[in-house]
Amino acid sequence: MLPADGRQGFTVLELSVALAVGGIVILAAWTMVDRVARTSAEIVAFAKETDREANSDRLLRSLLEGVEVRTDSLARFVGGERSMRFITRCDMPGGWQEPCAAGLAIERVDAEPALHVVFAERIIVLKPAVGRAYFRYLGSPADGGHWLPSWKSSLSIPWAVGVVLENDTLILRIGERG
Repeated sequence: MLPADGRQGFTVLELSVALAVGGIVILAAWTMVDRVARTSAEIVAFAKETDREANSDRLLRSLLEGVEVRTDSLARFVGGERSMRFITRCDMPGGWQEPCAAGLAIERVDAEPALHVVFAERIIVLKPAVGRAYFRYLGSPADGGHWLPSWKSSLSIPWAVGVVLENDTLILRIGERG
């Protein structure tokens, strides 16, 4: 049915209103999609950080639980406040474990203080930007235990290592004990 004056189509006002409403709908949809994308990226970043922390904790515990007692002066457990070195059991690409030299250190990596492990010729940062940190060594758990700032015994290994970080302390058992 045609209007009384015989015109067909929309007025400029009707087209302007339709374009404005359409623009608002598109802007709202774009804002929602952008928010979902940002939230998704934050979730992925949080999951990666959580995985990295869990994997570094597992690696640290595995290396220290595999420490071997050696009397050779180059292969024995030696520890100070900022670093330690020892022989442990490392996973090999073929799926088995072999003795390997490893070390833990608290020093600058890429200009940031970090706790890192060195083994199989690799450096793996376990805890970046740890700030003030140091190691302590449990000589004996008897009588409440005595924590020492260094370990140099040629005949034994400490019972545990304390990794004292600015906001946290990790107590890690060394070797397999009965």
